[in-house]
Amino acid sequence: MKTLLKLVVATLMFLTTTAYAEDLFPNNKPIPFEFGRPLAASDTIGGYPIWQGDGKWQLMHLEVKESTVVEQGSGATVNRFPLGRAYLIQAEQGKLVSSMEVIANLAQASTDYWSGEPCKSEYFLWKKALSDHFADLNCVSLSHVTGFQFYPLFKPYLTKLRQENIDLPPTVLAITVSRSTTNGRRLVVQVIINPEPYGFQRETGQVWAASPWHKEFALKDPKKKEFIDQLAKWGEAFAVRVGGPAFRKDAQAFSGLPSYHVSFQR
Repeated sequence: MKTLLKLVVATLMFLTTTAYAEDLFPNNKPIPFEFGRPLAASDTIGGYPIWQGDGKWQLMHLEVKESTVVEQGSGATVNRFPLGRAYLIQAEQGKLVSSMEVIANLAQASTDYWSGEPCKSEYFLWKKALSDHFADLNCVSLSHVTGFQFYPLFKPYLTKLRQENIDLPPTVLAITVSRSTTNGRRLVVQVIINPEPYGFQRETGQVWAASPWHKEFALKDPKKKEFIDQLAKWGEAFAVRVGGPAFRKDAQAFSGLPSYHVSFQR
């Protein structure tokens, strides 16, 4: 009888583990993991698939954040349900070449739409609204980031990054896709690109407006302009996948989509 009971318990534990094996946030809680865990093709966040890129993503950080949404009919902002947040890195030859942050709702609620206008700024290097209605937002932008090595999220992992001899670039480019709709559904994906492997010199200045990658300067530089145009072209194709099949939780959402670097010679 005891043996049978043990077998039943073991079977139930196995089935429970299997049921959540593909999501990084089972029961709205992050899975335990070791720094550098490879991203599996079946990994999801709240059921949303994650772009695999070159197949070299390593998991650095997982957390659950509270969401702030607009309640139907009231216009008041309230905390409703959790968002899952994952941060992944890709390093080659001791240098961080790319990273990706994914934020997605882990539950749904009776809400109207998300507040905020993520593509409103006029200082992006490029942006495009695939849908700009508050209740069905879908936009993508390309921007530059200075002082990237001081990003607060890296602070708890600096020792580990040093142990792995991973160098963080001070200036990067960011492609950000924001997709949201009613019932609190939201999917935000930001892909960080280090321009240094593509022949651009390291920019250490921390003043955002004075950076050579600021739109006032970068769009007048033929080499940078070509790089930006190629990233924008890829970013739009990526946004179509994020805002369409990925938002519908289609496991094949990114099938056939090449990585952003296929058009560049590194």
